[in-house]
Amino acid sequence: MSTNLSESKGKGWYYYSITHVNVIKDNLKPQEILILPEMDNQDKFSFCFTHLNYDAKRSLYNQIKGIIYEAIEQNTYLLLCSFYLNNSEIIDLLKNASGKLQGKIYVIVGNKQNSYISYTKDLECKQRGFSSLGGYSIQIRFVENAHLKFISNGKTSLMCTTNMTSEGLFRNPEFGLIFNEISVAIALNQLFFYLWFRKSSSFLVNDIWIEIPSAYRQNPNGNNEKNLEKINNSNIILTSKLVIQELNKDYILVNEKSIYECIVEKLSLAKESIDIALYNLFLSSNNKLKKIKTLLKQKAEGSVKIRILVPSVKVNFYSKEMKKELKALEKEKISIRYYRELHGKCIIIDKKEVLLMTGNIDSHLIKDSSYDIGYLTNRTAVVNNFISFYDHLWAEAADECDADIKINLHLDLTIRSYEFISFKPLISVKKLEKILDDSLSVHLFLHESGSLILISGPKKMLNIYFKQSNYKSSEFSGDLLNLAGMVDEQPHMNKKEAVSFSVRKLDLRLFWES
Repeated sequence: MSTNLSESKGKGWYYYSITHVNVIKDNLKPQEILILPEMDNQDKFSFCFTHLNYDAKRSLYNQIKGIIYEAIEQNTYLLLCSFYLNNSEIIDLLKNASGKLQGKIYVIVGNKQNSYISYTKDLECKQRGFSSLGGYSIQIRFVENAHLKFISNGKTSLMCTTNMTSEGLFRNPEFGLIFNEISVAIALNQLFFYLWFRKSSSFLVNDIWIEIPSAYRQNPNGNNEKNLEKINNSNIILTSKLVIQELNKDYILVNEKSIYECIVEKLSLAKESIDIALYNLFLSSNNKLKKIKTLLKQKAEGSVKIRILVPSVKVNFYSKEMKKELKALEKEKISIRYYRELHGKCIIIDKKEVLLMTGNIDSHLIKDSSYDIGYLTNRTAVVNNFISFYDHLWAEAADECDADIKINLHLDLTIRSYEFISFKPLISVKKLEKILDDSLSVHLFLHESGSLILISGPKKMLNIYFKQSNYKSSEFSGDLLNLAGMVDEQPHMNKKEAVSFSVRKLDLRLFWES
């Protein structure tokens, strides 16, 4: 247990921070932690990934670190896109790089409602993290719905499914591809600055904006018109048809088909097997997504072996919608397995071709306002490594969605008085700390009408009811859930109707105005 009482300067707000780790003996069966398979080294580390038991050269964190170091050594630049950015190691790497690459580090972070959670979700990053990067001549911009993830230094580029979070870099299963082709770097550069200079649905985070030098705005490393004419990046695929048209006005920088169109085409051509890993799967919201559902059913009826891997944490949270979708697919003889913290997304067709993508198969897949990126490859060694890692995750995964999901919870609660949490009976924050310290378990119950933290001790229980700021915006990053709300005296929810979780680690911050 650790606590901290701090003042949020300039806003007249104070917060009391409590970190509580509850001892939970995880039963790892049927999801066991198995030894990772050997990778095919003929792909020269093109395929990289995150896994709890792996921290060697192919790890996404080490590849990102290498790209940053290479930019420093060659005095180039860094372009970084991530929906979330809160990992302290990445933040420190960027800060250190800014000394050499002054004014040449640009960061795009996806903006959405309550996006502030993504970079203030723990005390360390509140004090040292994202919000202070602008002071290191690092240019930062929020772009709404920018869900794509990549980093490039003009020579080496990485596309991946992970956010720049500790969960994505060190825990959740994630996929990525490294590229040394200058054509990929140029395409990513053009895409990055197309999003950067879009004035709508975006804003600069920095208090002082330094205009990006024109030399770094379009074609880095002196790439001229002749270089661009040779580019044909048909393997790079985007969600938005509008963005595709804009980028391909003069040169074919990306595939002219969208990720949705590519998925439909590849599913239609599958003859033997389809292996899918996703974080989100919603196929019933409109006719385009229903077409994917119909294709999967038709292929399963035609003896194509289909496997779908999804995260049990996510499925449990969106139990009604996503479970219904998955159960319907299981009835069509499609195999479903659940890996607790899975966040990686890919589709493997006939074990010959792989589509790596940052987005999911849901409503965002078909929107021109959504920004995701994918890469299609049939390189044998790379495909083999995707298959090996997918098979490994499939072997570790469970046949059923876990009944009791263990999560890490970061919870920001606003209270209405200086020294009391506003619920009955009134209990001081110091007393709450003691109750948590003595607790046997902590459970979270989520419901649209109201939510509950239930703290069970050896002799009594304590209920803290709260109203979430925006229930629909609640988002997992692997097994970490970020929530914010107002403490509520009156219970408005029924525990039987709520989604429940066991809380492994609780980071609770109580805010009140001075």
